[in-house]
Amino acid sequence: MLHIRPATPADLPLLAQHLHLWGPTDYHDQRLAEQASGLSLWLITWEDALPVGHLQLVRQGLIQTTVQAHIRDCPQLEAIGVAPECRAQGIGRTLIRAAEELIDARGDRQSGLSVSVANPDSPGADRAPGLSGLATRPLCSIPLCSIPWRG
Repeated sequence: MLHIRPATPADLPLLAQHLHLWGPTDYHDQRLAEQASGLSLWLITWEDALPVGHLQLVRQGLIQTTVQAHIRDCPQLEAIGVAPECRAQGIGRTLIRAAEELIDARGDRQSGLSVSVANPDSPGADRAPGLSGLATRPLCSIPLCSIPWRG
C-alpha cells in the first residue's frame, strides 16, 4: 500500500539505498536541510516499508527570476522522481496530487512545476516545449523547464 509523508533524518539510509536517482550522494541530505529550514517540504512515497518516489514542494519566493514574471509568489513542484522499477504505476501522479492538496490547504491559487524537457513522460512535458525558453536551466546535466502548472 502507498503512503506519502515528509522525509525524516531516520529515512536517509533507505532513501540513499533505493532512491539514488540523480547522482550526488548528499542529494537527500540537502533536501532534508531545506525542509528543516522551512524552505521546502521533501515528500516521500512509500510502498510498504520502501521508498519508491519523491517530490520537493518549494515554498514561495524560491522560483527563478525568469519564471517569476509568469508565476509569481507561488509554490513550485520540483525533483519529482520515481524508482525506475516502479514507474508507470501512478506514483508520480499520486505525489503531485498530494502536493496540490497541500498547496490548496495553504490557500495558494497557483503553482509552478519544474520538469525535465528530455523526459517525455514528465508531468507537464506536453506543455514544456512551447515554454522551454521561459526558464530552462541545467541541473545535474538534465535540461529542465519551469512552467506554470495551475492558476
